[in-house]
Amino acid sequence: MKKFLSMKNLYLILLLISFSILIYFCIDDNNLITLIENVSMLNIFWLIIACGFMLLNWLIDAIIVKILTNSVYSFKYSIKDAFKVTMVGQFFNAITPFCLASQPMQILTMSQQKIDPGPAFSIVIRKFIIYQTTLVVYLVSTMLFSYSFFADRIPEFMNLAMLGCVSQSFAVLLIAFFTVKKKLTLRIISWVLNLLNRMNVISNKEEKMESIEKQMNIYVENNRAIGENLNLTLKAFILTCLQFTMMFSISFCIYKAFNNPGFDLIDMISGQAFVMTTAAYTPLPGGSGAMEGSFLTVFKLFFSSENVKPAMLLWRFITYYSCIIFGVFFAMNIKRRKFSITT
Repeated sequence: MKKFLSMKNLYLILLLISFSILIYFCIDDNNLITLIENVSMLNIFWLIIACGFMLLNWLIDAIIVKILTNSVYSFKYSIKDAFKVTMVGQFFNAITPFCLASQPMQILTMSQQKIDPGPAFSIVIRKFIIYQTTLVVYLVSTMLFSYSFFADRIPEFMNLAMLGCVSQSFAVLLIAFFTVKKKLTLRIISWVLNLLNRMNVISNKEEKMESIEKQMNIYVENNRAIGENLNLTLKAFILTCLQFTMMFSISFCIYKAFNNPGFDLIDMISGQAFVMTTAAYTPLPGGSGAMEGSFLTVFKLFFSSENVKPAMLLWRFITYYSCIIFGVFFAMNIKRRKFSITT
């Protein structure tokens, strides 16, 4: 039983549940058949734009990895290697809950590209901090532009979106707290480990505390480095904003592919941001279930009732399943090995 409930098997079960949700939406109301029947009626130009935006999203991500790596290492890091790191991250983002395996596997990939694990960890952490901070700025901006539009039409959903925005903001504040109040943070962590040790939940608390302190040192050092290198930070921030815009514009491209009139780009970008925020904490790979449900809730305001479900399937294939289909070719070449992160 213990072997069956191992982490690897748990991930597999959750992934199977995610694919089951896809199958459900495909057969429910014959959505997949409806989509296939309407392919000839779709505007191919806008579908190409949607796929192009997804490809550009990956490429921009790789450029950010390249820029951050070149800021740490003196040798020239190629866009080809950076793209592999990106696609490995995309694949493990898609197949593990809360994207848990994404960053460790990116570090492993970089270590196999002759980048030491310590600097690789630093690069991935810097990218995460910039990504999280940019996301909060983007979410707050979309709230300012489009909150009233959606709140008047789907108030219950927007309460969840607001909660998601607050939680994302709290994560950024926590990052800042770790940096400014490092000693206090370590004391709190030490107190929690002592409590867990007394409850026999964990053992070797000194060893765990030492490991946490090492990682905290790297974390704080990188956070401060971001603040000191404003030119690099601004460049990564702008690229990440562009990356979000590409991703969030795909639903608009699909809207136009279904030959819909109007030009609600800002509201659709905002709606897509709210979908992502609301579904971010679903404990299934790719936010399965919550992503589809949130999309249907938001985009029924734009699509007709007969097109909204086929549009959702098309959106999920482009933005989620493409990461699995293309990412697996990069992830399958990773050789597992043990490595340690040192300061």
